[in-house]
Amino acid sequence: MPGFIRKYVIEKWWISTCIFGVSIILTVTFPFILGELTLYTFYLFIVSALLQLFFKKWIGAIFNLSIILIIFQWLFFINEMLLMFGPDTDRFADNLELPKNVVLEKPIDVLSFPIISNQEDAILDEPVSVKNLNFQLYNSFQPGLYNYDFWLKTNSNGVIYLRAFEITKNTELSSETLKSRSSIKVSDTKDSLVKFSTKNHFTIYEGDWGQPYGARFEIWFKAENNSKAEKLTEKNYIIEGWMR
Repeated sequence: MPGFIRKYVIEKWWISTCIFGVSIILTVTFPFILGELTLYTFYLFIVSALLQLFFKKWIGAIFNLSIILIIFQWLFFINEMLLMFGPDTDRFADNLELPKNVVLEKPIDVLSFPIISNQEDAILDEPVSVKNLNFQLYNSFQPGLYNYDFWLKTNSNGVIYLRAFEITKNTELSSETLKSRSSIKVSDTKDSLVKFSTKNHFTIYEGDWGQPYGARFEIWFKAENNSKAEKLTEKNYIIEGWMR
């Protein structure tokens, strides 16, 4: 064995420990520049500890192997935490393709388009007709989180809410939560077309970030004086699910 390795790796075992410690400090300080430095020095650290063990340098071997054991325990702990609380992979959109021959719009990014919430007083000047019913979906601060505006003319108090379906298989999306999370209370607009807006985002859980698919959003209205809800209109969008 070369004398250099015997002297600086086996006999002076603390040198490899110091090099590994310095690499951790440098990587934490400059993570984007030296991101792989700690990994390489860790490999060398393991080799050094095994050589010390092989040549019966017990103090260095026990000390360095103890550090390695602690590191692996921490890695195992971090991995368990990521599995428990980190992003959950959703396979819903793996084999979905955007439907052809269907008009699909993209939600407007909330960060690039200001949404003024609670616009019950924003009465439009354009003529009132069924064609004026309009629905606009907005991306919230993360993929899978959305807001919307809806223009409505009604002579009743009630609630508007959404139902959503993946277009190619007609699978209903987030059926357990979407109605309540997307509900907006509306009041008698007195024959004027009024814009109503969500105050909080709602979530589409199916799918993951980076996996766009086509979804049909239906807008439903339930008046206080009517036990049956009616569908007002629908619109197709390209969306992504929320990664949890």
